Formats: sequence, structure tokens, C-alpha cells
Amino acid sequence: MATSLSFDLSPDQLRVFLNNLSDYEKWYQALMKFLPAYNITTRQQVCAFLAQTHHESAGYRHLAENLNYRWESLRRVWPRHFPTDEIAKQYAHNPERIANRAYANRMGNGDEASGDGWRYRGQGLIQLTGRDNQSRFANDIDEPLTDMVDYLSTCNGAVESACWFWKTNNLNRWVDSADFDGLSDSINLGRKTAASGDAHGYQDRLDQYNRAMQITGGAVMEQATPTVLRIGDRGDPVIDLQTALGIEADGIFGPGTAQALRDWQVSRGLVADGIAGPNTLVAMGIK
Repeated sequence: MATSLSFDLSPDQLRVFLNNLSDYEKWYQALMKFLPAYNITTRQQVCAFLAQTHHESAGYRHLAENLNYRWESLRRVWPRHFPTDEIAKQYAHNPERIANRAYANRMGNGDEASGDGWRYRGQGLIQLTGRDNQSRFANDIDEPLTDMVDYLSTCNGAVESACWFWKTNNLNRWVDSADFDGLSDSINLGRKTAASGDAHGYQDRLDQYNRAMQITGGAVMEQATPTVLRIGDRGDPVIDLQTALGIEADGIFGPGTAQALRDWQVSRGLVADGIAGPNTLVAMGIK
């Protein structure tokens, strides 16, 4: 466990990043306490954390999920849970009822009548949702689940839960491989997808990252979507990758190419994820 950041982050820099938020000093204290404790320490890691949490919490202003949906939005966002206009209209603009229906019988929650959907709705800087997630977090920090609702609404709880989510999902690997799209996908969609820039609010996430880097004296990420090759991709860039790996160059990135790439990454001491991000492509002399 690290005890400090690897670069200097000042309270004033955070104040500027948070657009003069009145309680920025409390946020600064919480960040300086928990970021090192969860090994989020480099400038790139911290700025990526600040960017993603800024987007998820609307600038550190909202620590609970906004569920005040119109019926039309319910039909679009949760078509399985609100399958008809009539049902959606019964729940519209009633956040507690919406949460209880939308999150019922999943993520460790009970049925709609249990109230678990509302009780364990998304909270914190990276909205920790569901009884299972909040139970795991409570267990890991040795606190009772019954205290989580109150704790997640504090600066310390909001920051620590986001740091816990970050470490639990090994999000530093996307930052360290300069794959901001993969990072954004993992937070917003729960997985890395084959498409680039498809996480909700991707451009704002990237803009906030570049703001944080500029404020703290780092280099911005010039490309909106860094070049990344992964399973499902096809074409000349895949042929170049396969040629560099010394395997059949058919231009199709399948499981065989991914395994060959993982083996190559292991041999070079890189993150062995079977995904050709900027660092891997540079090391291979492709980019």
C-alpha cells in the first residue's frame, strides 16, 4: 500500500478542477487519504480517477443516483422492467418506486416489495449499486452494511467506495496502457467493448481527464479515441499486428491472435490482456 502520490497535487489545483466547489478542502483530504491507500498514485491514474468520478457525480455535487425519470425515459432505459407505456406511467417521477422495480431480484436485491432497490441504489462518486456490491465493500472495510447508506453520502465514503471499485476492478490497467476508452467502458458499461468511445459521456470523461492533466502539469491525451486492436477487429491494422507476432496474417483478430498477443506481452513485461493498446503497439513498432 502506498503512503503518498507520486506527484504533487495541491488543494488549489483540486479547487480549480472542481470549479471552486465550496467544500473542495474536504474532498482534498479524502482523496489524499484514500488514493494512496488503494494504490492510485501516478499522475495519469489520479487524473483518470478525477475525470471519471467528476463525470459520474456531476462535478462532485451528486452522490446518489438520479432516478427521477419520465415514463418515456423508463421505456427507453429499462424496457425489460417497464415493458408497456401503461406500466411506465405508473412509476414516472417516483424515484423510490422506480428503483425498487428496476433493481428488484438482481445484484443481491430482494423483490420489489423489499425496498432493496431504493435502499441500495447507486451511491458515492462512482455509484456503487446493489446489495451485493455494497455488502462486499462494507465487508472489505470491516463496517456493517447498515452503515453504508450514511457513509456513502460523506466525502470519505464517496471517495473510498470509488477507490475500492477502482482497485477491485483493476482499472489502473487501462490507465497504464493508455486505453481511456477501455477505462470508460469498464466503468459505464461494466465491460470493455469492441467499439470506441461508446461509454455514456465519453467525450466529457476525456475532456475532464485533459483538464486534470493540464491543471496538474501533465500532458493531455491528444487523440479522442486511442488506437486499440482487440477481438472482433478486422483489416490491415490486424494484419500488421499478426505479422509482428509471426502468426498467420488473415486480418481477423480472433482468440488465437489474442493468445499470441498475450504470450508476447508476457515476454515483454507488459499487461497481458490480449489487447493491443498504444503501449503494446509502440513496443511492437507498429505505432
